[in-house]
Amino acid sequence: GFEVEHYAFFLLTVAASFAALDGTLAFISVMSPTHEVANALAGTFLTLCSLFNGFTSNSRSSPDWIIWIQYVSVAYYSFVAVAGELFETYTRYPWDCRVTQPTPELTQACADLDVGISQAYDLDADFKWPAVGILFAFAVAFWILAVVCQSVFVKLKK
Repeated sequence: GFEVEHYAFFLLTVAASFAALDGTLAFISVMSPTHEVANALAGTFLTLCSLFNGFTSNSRSSPDWIIWIQYVSVAYYSFVAVAGELFETYTRYPWDCRVTQPTPELTQACADLDVGISQAYDLDADFKWPAVGILFAFAVAFWILAVVCQSVFVKLKK
């Protein structure tokens, strides 16, 4: 778990992420000619968002020619915001240094390890609030695009 003082920020980030994904998928569905195309595009979009989310692929682990995808991924900004809030003062890897029976080698390796989660994933703790703002901007922009495109391109019969 995490401390209760982080809950409000976490909840705000989840709401912003949901709104951004909702707006993006609304735009994709409005621009698609059929349900089948909308489903295929939505699946592709969600796959790319999940892959380039800042955790599984980030600027340190991906080639420069493809890393631009993370900057248009809703999941990236969600991860950056939550990780920036929860791990900004965390300096050790929990999966390496939290063992029940540490060996002397592991204890020394953990003592020598001065790279925290923020450095390992190239996170900037000061970027957590702008990331939430970007998520809300995605939401508003794609909702507006969806409404405009529906009113211009989709002619429903009355």
